[in-house]
Amino acid sequence: KAAQRSSDQGMVGRYQTNLAQTYVRLGDAPRAEQMSREAIRTLTPGNVSDLPTAYTALCRALSDQAEEVDSIAACRQAVATAQQSSNKADEARARNQLASTYFHFDRNREALEQYLQSLSLAEESGQKLGAAFVKNNIGNIFDSQGNYPLALRYYQESLAAKKESGTLLDQISSLGNIALV
Repeated sequence: KAAQRSSDQGMVGRYQTNLAQTYVRLGDAPRAEQMSREAIRTLTPGNVSDLPTAYTALCRALSDQAEEVDSIAACRQAVATAQQSSNKADEARARNQLASTYFHFDRNREALEQYLQSLSLAEESGQKLGAAFVKNNIGNIFDSQGNYPLALRYYQESLAAKKESGTLLDQISSLGNIALV
């Protein structure tokens, strides 16, 4: 019965996390925050492998509400729980979100450090499309700093990887960024 209860909690927690992510996409950060916190409470007793995604959703919701300190703390918790579960792909995604949060709050040096770690983890874990998105994000940092040749290089690398592993929709952000440089 305990295993069934843990399995049921995991399913409920994943459902709550999915709702939180949906609220983030809809621009309803307060509801995303609430649902993320509920997911974390539900998952904490024994579903460590699902926690990074819930913390990442909380990070995004708090970032959208301009809660710098709390959003960074939530992202760091996403990284820590991904490390606990030894899932490099989850850690790569969590670090990418942490980097995006740093970038959102104009902390470019810290953002670049996290993006580079995310890129390394994504490549190590065979996440070609994830690595492509991280390269696009790295390009955004160099673009914002006026380093257009380096930004262009990362955008082009991102586009090449997205052509190989992604869809046309995935390629659009890289194409748009290349056009703007």
